[in-house]
Amino acid sequence: MFTLSLSFAYLIFYDINRGFYLFSYVILFMIFYHFARYKIRDLTQCSNCILAIYVVTGYLGHYLINCLLAYFSNMPFPYFSSHYFYYISIDSLVAFLVFTKIPR
Repeated sequence: MFTLSLSFAYLIFYDINRGFYLFSYVILFMIFYHFARYKIRDLTQCSNCILAIYVVTGYLGHYLINCLLAYFSNMPFPYFSSHYFYYISIDSLVAFLVFTKIPR
């Protein structure tokens, strides 16, 4: 439980530090955890594909949550650049390396 609360504290600090809307990562986590987690696992059995889908969903979901919050608060939308795709590919590769199963 301590790890989860520490993770939420880090995400809130990250939102504030990077200029995103407050609690946008927490909102995304709740939406993803309740609606998309099991559907993605049922969609495919490829573990690397599941990791890549999780990463893409995290980045694009965070951007869409911030767009939705900007729309509600009548503020300009956040800028979507090609750097998102670089970060998605690098994070997917890191996830493949960290979360691969070691054959025994």
